[in-house]
Amino acid sequence: MRFRLGEKREYRTRSFKSLLSSVIHDFNLDEEYVLGQIQVVWPDVVGEIIATHSVPKKIIKSTLYVSVDHPVYANELAMIQNSIIASLQEKHKLVMIQHMRTDIERIEGNSTQGKGFRKR
Repeated sequence: MRFRLGEKREYRTRSFKSLLSSVIHDFNLDEEYVLGQIQVVWPDVVGEIIATHSVPKKIIKSTLYVSVDHPVYANELAMIQNSIIASLQEKHKLVMIQHMRTDIERIEGNSTQGKGFRKR
């Protein structure tokens, strides 16, 4: 928290909702907060199948980085990238996201691991 020297002090109780945005900004948690929101709505945005094979990992300079467990899903996300960004901006009010990139890596907790799929 920052000290607000020279600002007029408010002598009233404030709701948590009114404080949340300033606390997030003061601690530079803007991108982490948005990432958490994206992770919650991710299955609604991309669908259940793609959501089980992909995870939004980080946001850097308005670019959403998504980890996928197979190149097929990276290609699928690249093909629907514009609709994903539009959905995040319009339906979910996450205007911070302007671009999306995918990285192929193993995803922990992936539901396909150990269910008849072999590692190569």
